[in-house]
Amino acid sequence: MDTRQFQRHVSQVGFSLTELIVVIATIGILSAVAIPNFSGVTDDARLAKQQATLGMLKAAWGTAYAIAKVAPTCAQVVAQAQADPPCTGTTAITCGTLNTPNAVTNKAGTALASFTCSPDPTTSPASISCAAAGC
Repeated sequence: MDTRQFQRHVSQVGFSLTELIVVIATIGILSAVAIPNFSGVTDDARLAKQQATLGMLKAAWGTAYAIAKVAPTCAQVVAQAQADPPCTGTTAITCGTLNTPNAVTNKAGTALASFTCSPDPTTSPASISCAAAGC
C-alpha cells in the first residue's frame, strides 16, 4: 500500500484550537449567567419555609380553637403544632435548633426565625406572625 493512499484513509483525531476556545467561551458565558440565579435559591427556600411554618402555626391555632372552643394560648398552639421541626416557646416561637437540618432559619440561615404569638384570647388566628424579614 502506498503512503498516499494510507494518508487518505486516516481521519482527523481531536479538536482544533478554535473549537476548544468556542466551547470554553460558551461554558464561561453560561456559568456567568447561571451562578447568580442559583445563589438566591437558598434564600428563597428559607423564606418559603418560614411562610409554610407560619401557615402551620396558624392551622395549629385553628385546631386548638376547635378542640377547646375558646381562643387558645400560645402554649396550646405550640403543643398542637407539627413535630417536624418541633416548636417551642410561649410568645416568641422558634422551630427546631440551629444545627438541625429542618430548622426554620432567617433568610441568611445564621439564626432561627422567630414567630410571635399574641396571647390575647380575643384576637383571631392572624395573631400569630413571623418576625423574620420577608416572611
